[in-house]
Amino acid sequence: MEYREFAAPAPLSGLVHAVWFLRGPAGAGAPQPVVPDGRIELVAHLGEPFSRLGADGTAVRQRDFILSGQLTRPLTLLPAGDADVVGIRLEPRGAHLLLGLPLDEITDQVVALGEVDPRLRAALLPAVTARGTTGERTRGIFDALARRMAGAPKSGIGPVLAAIEQGATVRVHALAREAGLPERTLQRRFRTEVGLGPKVYQRVLRFRHAFALMSEAPSDGIAAAAHRAGYYDQAHLNRDFRRFAGAPPRAFFRSSPALAQAFASGEGR
Repeated sequence: MEYREFAAPAPLSGLVHAVWFLRGPAGAGAPQPVVPDGRIELVAHLGEPFSRLGADGTAVRQRDFILSGQLTRPLTLLPAGDADVVGIRLEPRGAHLLLGLPLDEITDQVVALGEVDPRLRAALLPAVTARGTTGERTRGIFDALARRMAGAPKSGIGPVLAAIEQGATVRVHALAREAGLPERTLQRRFRTEVGLGPKVYQRVLRFRHAFALMSEAPSDGIAAAAHRAGYYDQAHLNRDFRRFAGAPPRAFFRSSPALAQAFASGEGR
């Protein structure tokens, strides 16, 4: 399985994280967990779509072009033979601008993009399915995104979102005061524009950082990753792993989560 990821250029950086391509044998029939990373995905299956495994064990075949909202628990996929997938990984502010819908409405949901925004699907599909080199296709996708986002209004919670993403400790009452908003108003706007509450979003970002560290340098150990990612201790990290990955770190990585580790490989944190 080959995974390639291309970071978004200015002025899309900060709105779009990356465009990615997944090709080749993906382990047909072997469940693959995808863990929360604080972002929203647009995913086009150019080959046989993956299936999503529900809590009851039922596999539901995904549509060819899907929208995956913020995750608060692992999403388990069943690949179907050789993969040919194109993904657009959106930062929350970019997803809110692009989709124009409350992002908390699609948290932990995977839906057909055409049912949510058929115009967006029509605008992106030619670039996603275009022939040419990977570089040419990537530039075409970024161009299509830039046209759709041109002139869109800025986020009303931009400074608050930036503070959390830069590692600020979440004290909602203090953030609300700095933003000049009632605390409940800030909470509501944050869930609308991000898909998660401020504290949960911070937890997901910290987990994302720890997950990337363990994927890149597993020999460093869990305690070292916990410290570098800002956890109090290893037990603190283990609690978040159980929530967001469904298992403690050692058990999770023993399961050979190829997709989750591929997606973590492009992290810049």
